[in-house]
Amino acid sequence: MDEKNDEIEGESFPWTDDEEDHVVENVEVHSDGKDSEDGLSDYESDENGLFEGVSDDDNSIENPMTKVSDKMQGEIFKYTYDEKLKKEIVVLKKEQIFNDVKHFREVMQEFVRQEGFPIKKLKNDKTRFVAVCKDNGCGWSIRASLYGDGITFKIKRLSGSHTCIKSMKGCGASSRWIAKQFESDFRADYDMSIDKLYVSLKEKHGLDVNTQKLIRAVKIAKELVAGDHAKSYAKIPQYIAILKETNAGVFIKLKCINFDLSNPRCNPILENFYISFDAQSYGFINGCRPFIGVDACFLKGPLKGQLLVAVSLDANSGIFPLAVMIAKKEDGPTWEYFLDCLSTSIGDIEGVTFMSDRQKGLKNAMKTLRFKTLV
Repeated sequence: MDEKNDEIEGESFPWTDDEEDHVVENVEVHSDGKDSEDGLSDYESDENGLFEGVSDDDNSIENPMTKVSDKMQGEIFKYTYDEKLKKEIVVLKKEQIFNDVKHFREVMQEFVRQEGFPIKKLKNDKTRFVAVCKDNGCGWSIRASLYGDGITFKIKRLSGSHTCIKSMKGCGASSRWIAKQFESDFRADYDMSIDKLYVSLKEKHGLDVNTQKLIRAVKIAKELVAGDHAKSYAKIPQYIAILKETNAGVFIKLKCINFDLSNPRCNPILENFYISFDAQSYGFINGCRPFIGVDACFLKGPLKGQLLVAVSLDANSGIFPLAVMIAKKEDGPTWEYFLDCLSTSIGDIEGVTFMSDRQKGLKNAMKTLRFKTLV
């Protein structure tokens, strides 16, 4: 690219496909292997504003899903091993061919991180990519577009070398990329702090990114490790089925709002989810003291809620869990529901002593117990 007049008006587009691309429909391409006059792509705009292929013959492409092959003119991209750095690096060349636009974007993102310079993307859609160095005084530029098969991507022009000062201020480092790089670290230390992540990122990759990007990276990394909280709630029915199949006598009670079996499109909302295993009931009846302690605590996940628990004491005065329940909130009706389920799962036992924090709703709910107790 000899001139950069269009650089000022160019827009920066995201690296990934997270945001919608500018899709050009009704695209026809040809595979003569030659660059167009502008060095960008083999497209011309018809009077309707769409792109039409320019070809020396009218032969249509029989198989649009053609893979990268030796018949294509150009060099298939491969990583280059650097003896000095003792690792594989990205070396871009003119006429290089990539599997598809996604592959090309990933390599470009890695190249920017590797070289340490920011670029300005003038065009970044599914059919072409045009970028220049953000430094106006630097002559580096690149142009790439779809190859003849309509799938693979090819570098049409790569001009100039970087004369600007190297900068590692977040070059090509997206939040998702940072999260994937440190996924194993979060598996070992789920509560890794942002400060520690910042230091590790600078030591391992030499990158300097802002705090907001690190916050997003931490969130994504935790989702990769622990899964998505919202999606996990949708798996509760499958979880219940597995529990009943593998644990005979398990007592489970699920209560949802807006649940209609006749309407497959309904969106049920979890209200209460109670679980007590048969081994817990058997252990309480045959090996524990007639004592039950009940309490609740807040759930710290993004969806909040309360966790209600019931425990007892075994012969060694050790805590013996009896039941747990996830609830929307802690109030009188919730405690009545929990204690009713507890009475059902352990059966009617006389002379059981209950201990609680005498929360107002819990105190009233104790009066609804079906067996004789000392509160």
